Amino acid sequence: MTTTYDHLMEYVRTRRIVNTHCHHLRDQDFASYDLDVLLKNSYVAWCGVPWSETRESRVNLLEQVRFNLCK
Repeated sequence: MTTTYDHLMEYVRTRRIVNTHCHHLRDQDFASYDLDVLLKNSYVAWCGVPWSETRESRVNLLEQVRFNLCK
């Protein structure tokens, strides 16, 4: 007896895989990429800790979020 699951799996096997979650950017997008761009576009920014583009401010930011515990 063929189950609904079997029918779905058979259908899925015939479909092309589409990656809908990718962190890779085009090479040209990295031309002006630096630490500040990385921090602004990473999970670190979600913690809402204000910081500026100075070494001291980055150190403070990373000390506050280094264990992924947003304060």
